[in-house]
Amino acid sequence: MQPTPQSPRPGPPHQNVHPNRQVPLDQRGQQRPGHNGSAMPPPGAQPGGRRRSGSDQRRKPSLNAQPRGNRQPAPGPPAQWDEKGKPSSKDKRRGRALAREERWQNNRLAVPYRTDGPKITFGIIWFALIVGAALLGVSTGDPAVGSLGIAVVGAPIAALAALQTAHAWFPKLSAPRLWMASTAYLIGIGGFFEAPGVIIGFAFGVLVVSLYVLLYRGHQRPPLQLFDILARSAIPAGLVIACMAAIAKSDVSALVSLILLISAYEAGDFLVGTGSANAIEGPMAGIVALGTVAFLLFLTLPPPFTESTVLLFALLTAICCPLGQVLASGLLPRGAAWAPALRRIDSYLIAAPLWLVLLNQVQVVG
Repeated sequence: MQPTPQSPRPGPPHQNVHPNRQVPLDQRGQQRPGHNGSAMPPPGAQPGGRRRSGSDQRRKPSLNAQPRGNRQPAPGPPAQWDEKGKPSSKDKRRGRALAREERWQNNRLAVPYRTDGPKITFGIIWFALIVGAALLGVSTGDPAVGSLGIAVVGAPIAALAALQTAHAWFPKLSAPRLWMASTAYLIGIGGFFEAPGVIIGFAFGVLVVSLYVLLYRGHQRPPLQLFDILARSAIPAGLVIACMAAIAKSDVSALVSLILLISAYEAGDFLVGTGSANAIEGPMAGIVALGTVAFLLFLTLPPPFTESTVLLFALLTAICCPLGQVLASGLLPRGAAWAPALRRIDSYLIAAPLWLVLLNQVQVVG
């Protein structure tokens, strides 16, 4: 018996073959691309034959993609635990640093403790320069030399503080920065002429700020608000140096006492405040360090102080130092704004003018 021929079993659609060429066909009998001269589009190609660039290939939409503004920050490194199952000291320091940064950003009058850069080195250099300039009057026997030294050393710091403050308010404008830096420098130099020079410097600063507001009309801020911002930038920094120069000319030992008290406060405040999770421990440590120096001044009684007046001036300085730091934050658009030169003299903002006013009455107070 002869077997009946069987028809070939139809394969799946992708296995259909053209009768004249061995080319796979699709389900509709059309030639599939990519075989025998029919070019297969390369991976990543778009309709029309244009190949997508590498950046286009990376920009593939994702079902879980979030808008750019709502993306969550990348998670930090995993926490490390010690043998007792508690966070390691490194994680504790990282947590305290994050808490400080969050506190500085959320508080308008925050006093930041920046640890990047040679802060301690710059502090020591500033202390050596300002004390050395003041002692020039003692070594030469002429207080005017010490006053001139304070003005020469401090006026550039005042100008830099004014420039940085103006930059924080006007990051894209150079004219207000240059105007305010020059104004602060000239105000600081005016302290060489004692109290009258300080008053004239203050009036000069108000005049320069007013002229700037009248001459430059391109600002979007109202004139009164612009005057307020420019006055904050230039006048306080210049007045601090002017008051210190005036104190040096009236009594060099009084200025050295002021520098010692405030330097002790700043050292204790910085050393403790940089590792503190709150805003209280740093100033409290600074006040304790200031009290130690005040006790030494009480034992030595440098002129023109007496036993009662030296304690009074030390108490006023302990109150003025943290208030000066808060005032510096108020001069800036936000407390965490970058202005290291202003932070270098922020503890003097209230203390130096107050000392200049009260030193002439020190015998009456005593």
